[in-house]
Amino acid sequence: MKVDVLTAVGKSALFRGLAASELEKIAAAAVCRKLPRGAMLFQQGSEPNELYLLAEGWIKLTHVTRNGDQIALRFMQRGDHVGGAALFRGTPFPATATAASDATLITWKASFIRDCIAGSSAVAHNALQLVGDRADDFLSRIQELASDSVEVRLARHLIELVRTSDRKSERGVSIEFPISRQDLAELCGTTLFTISRILTRWRELGLVDPGRQGIVVRDAAKLGEMISERQSSASAR
Repeated sequence: MKVDVLTAVGKSALFRGLAASELEKIAAAAVCRKLPRGAMLFQQGSEPNELYLLAEGWIKLTHVTRNGDQIALRFMQRGDHVGGAALFRGTPFPATATAASDATLITWKASFIRDCIAGSSAVAHNALQLVGDRADDFLSRIQELASDSVEVRLARHLIELVRTSDRKSERGVSIEFPISRQDLAELCGTTLFTISRILTRWRELGLVDPGRQGIVVRDAAKLGEMISERQSSASAR
């Protein structure tokens, strides 16, 4: 599938508000890169030399703690800038990025992006906004781990993973890439046993259909109700 680089650039949060002529220059400087499922894009602790815009597919971000434990931070999807916060801040990557599915990325050299930030107040503002958004994401993750039940956390992640999925059928909506129960356990900050137990119960209730090659969300509305009930309960306190 050929990627329309100019269209992708025009939709990018980093280049929002730029004139058509500026977008064309940015698109002309881009290079498309294919990344097969399982391949590593960058490693935790390495220096950012490029900016990546995910055009197709999914990228998994994982962090290894000082104790050697691996944590799944998030799955990035079409339209996300992968590793952008590290490049904008001039710091090493805090996580390892691996292709969760076959992926296509639009890339730019770090020097080009730094020149764009230096030469455009709009790009500088957008970059600052993206860094702030990422910080808010991780703050929300910490709050979620501290206050929400595992079921609410799992429901939230499953809804997010199928939110833009095109794989709809009579059974429900499928996650677009093979995701393991271990992945979900790491995302939710819990054990594999706990995730397996919840998914088994939800399958009996007709909410999900977990298989070896992926998960089908059969009743997203019901999962959404779990989250809404938790938010309503928290607001009432």
